[in-house]
Amino acid sequence: MNGMFQYCAITTPPVMSSIESIGDDGFAQMFAYNENLTTAPNLSSLESVGYMGLDYTFSQCSNITTGSDLKNLTNIGGYGLRGLYSSCYKLEEVTAPNVSEWNTSRMQSWIEYAGGSAESRTANVPAGVTIPENNDGVPSNWTRVEYTN
Repeated sequence: MNGMFQYCAITTPPVMSSIESIGDDGFAQMFAYNENLTTAPNLSSLESVGYMGLDYTFSQCSNITTGSDLKNLTNIGGYGLRGLYSSCYKLEEVTAPNVSEWNTSRMQSWIEYAGGSAESRTANVPAGVTIPENNDGVPSNWTRVEYTN
C-alpha cells in the first residue's frame, strides 16, 4: 500500500481499525500530500510496524488535526515512524506509541513542522518514558499528557 493514496483528494480514510501489523515500507507515504484529509485513520489495533512501515505516511497532509491512536504500538522497526506527521500544520493531537524506551531513529522527524497553525498541540505519551523535546520526540511547544496501558 506504499503511496496508495498519495496526492489523492480523499476526505474520509479507509477503515483500518483492525490492522495489527504493518510490514516493511507497508504504508510509506500512503496518504502524503492529501490536503482534504482532516483526521488520520483509526490505527488503534496496530501493534507492530516494520522498517519504514509508516515512513512519511501523512507528510504534507496540511489539514489533519487529529493523528492516529498508537497506544497499542509497541514494536517499531528502523525508521518505522519517520516523518509520520511531517508538515501537518494544523495537527492538534497525536498519540505516541506505547514504548518503554524512546528511540529517536525510529521516530525521526515524526512531528517535524507539525502543529504550527494549530491553536493548541497535545501529545499523548506513555507514562514514565523519557522523550526528547524536539521533532524526534515531542517539541517543547506541545503539551504532554501521559497515558498508561
